[in-house]
Amino acid sequence: MYGNKIFTFMNLALIVIVVSGCASFKKVAYHAAGAGLGTGAGYFYGEGKDDDIKQQGMMLGGAGGMLAGGMLYGMQTKENKSQYDKGYSKGYRSAQVNVARENWQNNTGKKEKQPLYSKFIKVKVPKREINGVVYEGHYETVETLQ
Repeated sequence: MYGNKIFTFMNLALIVIVVSGCASFKKVAYHAAGAGLGTGAGYFYGEGKDDDIKQQGMMLGGAGGMLAGGMLYGMQTKENKSQYDKGYSKGYRSAQVNVARENWQNNTGKKEKQPLYSKFIKVKVPKREINGVVYEGHYETVETLQ
């Protein structure tokens, strides 16, 4: 008789553990785990007493455990959100400062934009005549900045 109850409890505990990793089931898992632990505590509290007292202990323990699980979930969620908001705010302020500094340097001429890279190309200069002087065509190497 107790073996079947233990097997059922273990299956429920396994389901709670597996499902608790999902964000959508996390709140349910905290409440269910709290209720299960509270019910177990109420059962052991009522051990050796009347069935009515045992049942009341289990019901009160389950309700108290569910409330405790909900409070634990709420505190953990609030702490995680607070840490996320702090990190987001810090990164946002840092980005604003960097953008403002770069705009200031570019607009005041303190920092000229650097070329991405320079490239040398050969350009053919055609044959031409200026004031009676004939210049032969030739190649010139020119540096381009891009």
